[in-house]
Amino acid sequence: MPRPRVKLQLISSFVRERERVTAREVAHGVQMSVADASRWLHHLNRAGEVEVVERVWVEHAARPVAVYAPVTESPQFDFATLTSGDWLR
Repeated sequence: MPRPRVKLQLISSFVRERERVTAREVAHGVQMSVADASRWLHHLNRAGEVEVVERVWVEHAARPVAVYAPVTESPQFDFATLTSGDWLR
């Protein structure tokens, strides 16, 4: 069984490759249980590696399931413009 860091890297690369996945798709793709994949996706979500982009109804579940995607790079705030003083004029 892979170590936790290897599992996280494996799942993270799987999500980046597929762009949008559910825990069941990850489980089938990397050969682990759905509960285990869901737990590791939760850890990756809390770490900021992946995000829940939507919840969808699927045939095998009684409630909507989360669809995960890699976190997109958000534009960084430019502190130089904030401290320049030009915005006060």
